[in-house]
Amino acid sequence: MSNSFSYIFIFVYASYFFIFFAMITRIYSETVRITILTKTPSWTIALFFFMVVYYALKNGLNVIARVCEIYGIINIIGNVFMGVILFTQGKSINLRPVFVKEDILTYIVGVPKLVFIFLGVEILLFIPFNKKSNKNVFKYTTTIIGVTGLLYLLVSEAVISVVGADTVMLYKASLFNVVRGVDVRYLEIFRRLDGIYIIIWTFNIFCSVTLWGYGVITCINKVFKNSQGRNRVLYITLLAFIVSQIPGSTNDVENVLKYNGYLGYLTSLVIPSILLIITKVKKYDKRML
Repeated sequence: MSNSFSYIFIFVYASYFFIFFAMITRIYSETVRITILTKTPSWTIALFFFMVVYYALKNGLNVIARVCEIYGIINIIGNVFMGVILFTQGKSINLRPVFVKEDILTYIVGVPKLVFIFLGVEILLFIPFNKKSNKNVFKYTTTIIGVTGLLYLLVSEAVISVVGADTVMLYKASLFNVVRGVDVRYLEIFRRLDGIYIIIWTFNIFCSVTLWGYGVITCINKVFKNSQGRNRVLYITLLAFIVSQIPGSTNDVENVLKYNGYLGYLTSLVIPSILLIITKVKKYDKRML
């Protein structure tokens, strides 16, 4: 593949990763400001968060992998814990069946929307593996999607059991909104689930933002190979902080993320398919020779 096409693909991925890198942090800082630190400006929260992310990015992929491994386990355990607790506070009459034969057409129509839910797995394309691990990338990806899907089912059913499906659909009741209204008296110090949720959610956001940042840096490194890497990490982090403050409201940020999600069709489906076809054609040409 020519360098021009390579640079186009790199630019698409870099832009895609960078927007998530900046805007997810803005969403996080706005949420923390509204719920906990009501008197703290959101830009201050975002700046502090970017400083922590910069420290992780500066120390390289090994540190990022170890942190994400620990935080990922905590995130899974925490979500399962909250899901089980919410089930005890909900009503079984509110639950809906996971699969209904009569709604197969609805499931098929809704498949494109699932792409937005699982965006982020394509970051594995930019993480270097050894030859032995490269053969297992598909298995890793499938496992990640499977575990993530089960967690989504658990959390969504738990939320529905508490407030009902109609409330979730009409008012877009999220897990955070539901746990804020739940008071589990028999758990003593854990009776307020919203505090636990914010901690787990922070771990989740940190891992996601760090991986987005790593994706941006990797793309830039493929273009500018002679520059100093650590300075580049600092410049990209500062630029992300500045860009994150450009949208005037949370709705503007959500719109940016929405349109960037459409770019995910290119990064997760179209471009990998093109690269796969090119690879197969090259292998076929070599065999013919």
